[in-house]
Amino acid sequence: MSLDFQELHHQVKKIGEQAQAFSESVNEKRIKAKNMLAHYANDLPNLRQKVKRAGSASLSLRCALPKDEPLNGHYPAPQFQPGIWLLTADGSQILPDRHAQVNYSLVNVGALRLHLGNAAAPEIFTRCKLFYEELYDDTFSVSDISLKRDLLERQVFVELISGMQTDLNDSRSPIVTLTDGTLELWGAKDSGEDSGNSFRKVLESYKKILQRLRELDVTTAAYVDKPHANYILKLLEVASLPDDALDQAAKVKPYMGVSDEVLLADIIAPGERSSVFGIQSQSDKDYQDEIALHFFYLNVGKVGHPWLARVEIPAWVADSSEKLGLLHAVLLQQCRTLGNDPYPYLLHRAHEAAVVTFAEKEQLTQMIVGELMKYRVAIGKVSHKQHHKNHVGRTRMK
Repeated sequence: MSLDFQELHHQVKKIGEQAQAFSESVNEKRIKAKNMLAHYANDLPNLRQKVKRAGSASLSLRCALPKDEPLNGHYPAPQFQPGIWLLTADGSQILPDRHAQVNYSLVNVGALRLHLGNAAAPEIFTRCKLFYEELYDDTFSVSDISLKRDLLERQVFVELISGMQTDLNDSRSPIVTLTDGTLELWGAKDSGEDSGNSFRKVLESYKKILQRLRELDVTTAAYVDKPHANYILKLLEVASLPDDALDQAAKVKPYMGVSDEVLLADIIAPGERSSVFGIQSQSDKDYQDEIALHFFYLNVGKVGHPWLARVEIPAWVADSSEKLGLLHAVLLQQCRTLGNDPYPYLLHRAHEAAVVTFAEKEQLTQMIVGELMKYRVAIGKVSHKQHHKNHVGRTRMK
């Protein structure tokens, strides 16, 4: 047994003793934040200007940027209409492992396509990309794998939608695409470094894909389940700062412990969405005009059991009431399919299609080993560290 539960018992007991006071403090902060939200609800032009000034003074600031709807707005979903194409994609990866017999990496994307309201089963597609020689480049990093995965997820959409308009001869039905996670790419953004240059190359390809989805008149979105970032609370913190302290906007945290979810849980009823906001961040310069980043919260829970997801969308969706309503209705229909654990059903299926099992990984490893041996390429050995980890329990000297 590696954990000292006797010592942990004292620490856990201390947590319990402090929890009630902390909970009361958080509730007091929540009430103050809710009052602030109501106070600034319609002061949108002034807030937009203040957030922009704060973003210039504090470059690391990330917060909600008011758009056209009140800060505390909440809106019911329009009636769901069948006849919509829904495409979802999710990716998984095998990360490089220098302790393994052979070092390689893999990105595998699962994508599903379904005509909602049709009794037919969803079509399943997979796309994979293997990395071997690139891993020996000093500038290659694990984050590059995630970037390649995110890029491939969107590339699959363009490929499938283009095929629909030719093979299926269907260019009239509305199309919604959905991925898991954020719409923004994450990676090393310093263009002065090799890793930053790698990010910039992927970002430019990614932006072209977003533009292509706009040209195809697609309603595209990214779904963040149980979001961590508190963009609206940070907006309220900026709103409360005097103008001469805006350079501290990213650091002040008077509502620590409160979350956007806690703040909005009794404002946004089940099935409703929040107002749509822009996102103030350093990435503004990378996502402009039609692909500028926006978001809204969606309560996919039930009465007494709220569950808020954050839905990220580009400007061409945020600016269209028709596309916004379409997305709202589709997400609710999908989340309700999974009952008490709401999450978009077809997105869950895409995750299942993307997962690489341990047996599949082992089979792929042996395929690579066999191919390298065929060309008389030297094969490495499993590291001694990994060897012993593979034989946990057999560590006693005899």
